[in-house]
Amino acid sequence: MKKYVITVLMLVIGLSTAIAQDWQTDFTEAKELAKTHNLPIVLVFQGSDWCAP
Repeated sequence: MKKYVITVLMLVIGLSTAIAQDWQTDFTEAKELAKTHNLPIVLVFQGSDWCAP
């Protein structure tokens, strides 16, 4: 029973974390959403094939 409760709890936590992230690719739209909901913006800069790690 304890394993069942832990499994269900981990599943609920995992699903709620996955749903909480709503990534935007349009910066203008992200700024408008952040301003409307009074939220910060997190910018993610990724390298590409020309950028060695």
